[in-house]
Amino acid sequence: MIGFFCPDYLPNYKEDPKAYKYLPGKLSSTAYYFWILKNHNVDNIKLAQTRDEADTCSAIVFHYDDRDKLRTYKGKKIQVVTDRPPVDDVDLYICCNEFVINPKFDLNLINQYGMLNMDYTFTKGKNWKYIHYPPTYGVKKCTPAWPPVNFRFVGRKHTLIPEFKCNDKKRQIEDLEINLEFDYENDANNGTEHVYFCVRDLSLISSITGQNNIAGKAGARTPNRAYQTWYMNIPGIFNLSPEMYYLRKDDNDFLIANNFQEFYEACKRLKTDEQLYWSMVERCKERCSNNHYEDLSIIKDQWLEALQSI
Repeated sequence: MIGFFCPDYLPNYKEDPKAYKYLPGKLSSTAYYFWILKNHNVDNIKLAQTRDEADTCSAIVFHYDDRDKLRTYKGKKIQVVTDRPPVDDVDLYICCNEFVINPKFDLNLINQYGMLNMDYTFTKGKNWKYIHYPPTYGVKKCTPAWPPVNFRFVGRKHTLIPEFKCNDKKRQIEDLEINLEFDYENDANNGTEHVYFCVRDLSLISSITGQNNIAGKAGARTPNRAYQTWYMNIPGIFNLSPEMYYLRKDDNDFLIANNFQEFYEACKRLKTDEQLYWSMVERCKERCSNNHYEDLSIIKDQWLEALQSI
């Protein structure tokens, strides 16, 4: 029996989709995975909400935030590593960011984050497997339109670059005849967007780990926003972070912005370059041909393969 340790109960998304509108990372990393596997007829798994329930399992899947509750657990330990560092004495690490397992370096990344944050040797000699992060539940397909008008940010308010809190800066974007939309209460979109963006403040320090969680040992973030924009069928604007860099082939995948000026320039390009806009829409279709947003059984197969290693 393999347990997914989740003290906070999360219902099946098929029965209560509203519970998935704004999921913390540790629920996505444990209970959401459990329900994906359960809904694909995987047996010998259970949700473990207590340590006593965990002790009935021969292996336990857990998130960093619950590590202390399982410190003396005797079975096999499986940590899902996202925006928290890996812990010691784990039998299998599940990573949702391929860059962590197979880093490929670029001078722009090194300049952005520094050499220390580009050190991924902590994976060497340990059992790491890549699995897609669970898709944002309830994401809607969009109808692209040029010139684009509705530009939407979905995410946590405190992660935004500081300039978005300044009305003068917002007006610069709005002067391009752009309607900026900020949604801090949902993970999914509403289906009316023409462009999707997530431009974070790269200097933020995690209140949990005291480290920057964009890159390095505490920065195994997921490229979920890229898969999301491809599924939505509209262009995206994102930071150049390691997980996004790994997926990106060129501008048609998504445009890069690490600060307000770069975001402003990206917006201008999408407003004035019709060929670029539609090329990015076409790339979305290509990227969805083998996308776990379209087929959750991909995640099931990845889990079954990873579990074979222990």
